[in-house]
Amino acid sequence: MSDIIAVEYAKISASNILIYKYLENYTRKRNKTSFTTEKNKKGKVQGCLSGAAKKRIKKIVTIWISAVLFYYKSKNYNLDKIAKQVKFITLTLPSDQAHDDKFLKRELLQLFIKNLKNKYGLKNYLWINETQKNGNLHFHIITDIYVKNTAIQKIWNKILDKHGYIDNFEKKHGHRNPPTTDIHTIKKINNIVAYLSKETTKGQQSRKIDGKMWGCSKELLELEYFEILFDANLGNFLHNFVNKKPARQLKDDFFELIFFEAFDFFEFMDFRKSNDLINYYKDVMQHLFKTK
Repeated sequence: MSDIIAVEYAKISASNILIYKYLENYTRKRNKTSFTTEKNKKGKVQGCLSGAAKKRIKKIVTIWISAVLFYYKSKNYNLDKIAKQVKFITLTLPSDQAHDDKFLKRELLQLFIKNLKNKYGLKNYLWINETQKNGNLHFHIITDIYVKNTAIQKIWNKILDKHGYIDNFEKKHGHRNPPTTDIHTIKKINNIVAYLSKETTKGQQSRKIDGKMWGCSKELLELEYFEILFDANLGNFLHNFVNKKPARQLKDDFFELIFFEAFDFFEFMDFRKSNDLINYYKDVMQHLFKTK
């Protein structure tokens, strides 16, 4: 039997780096630079987000948004341009819910996503449904394409109108332009990945939801964290980074966790050089956008 050896690895994203000890010859070795994994198994619908689902969503959002930030930063986009690419959209009903949850997801949400695909070339998206205090279902959606906020509300309101929600709103409020969308960009968010992960997994439900709790585009399900051996080169990079940029560190005998701002991390990288991390993000973007 081979001796068990403790080897240090680093798991890297745009908002934190985890350095941990991995026991070689004790468990199956990992594919440390692959970004794909097996599809998730179908579980029972429980009417609320499970702990496993929240963990999966956080993982998807972290890798996905990190790759998007890397891609646009490598093309020398400034913060204003990058902020327009990633949107956190909330879709609500302007009047009492008149259809069951599954109908809303099948006939309204999916049509909204289809419109964004056909009109704006949407490829990657993630959605979660929650309930409001009044029991109405609403949707949180993350996208990575630029669409005007007014266009998003116009598309959603048109879909709502087909199912009587605008008529019901007009009877009570006297007009047909309800504020059914709430849209945030990433410009004013200090830690983009942490914010999006929190917003998409925090939900306290006012009632049990019927049907799926969340969904995303197929390619997002195949993302895996970047992991690599922790060596002297990576150690020097991190030492220089934390000395020049604001960072918060947690450390004990078994791991070290470094938190930082995503834009600081990518500004510190030299995109002219080729290394495992840069190649990893290039592979992710190729996978998500079929870019070169």
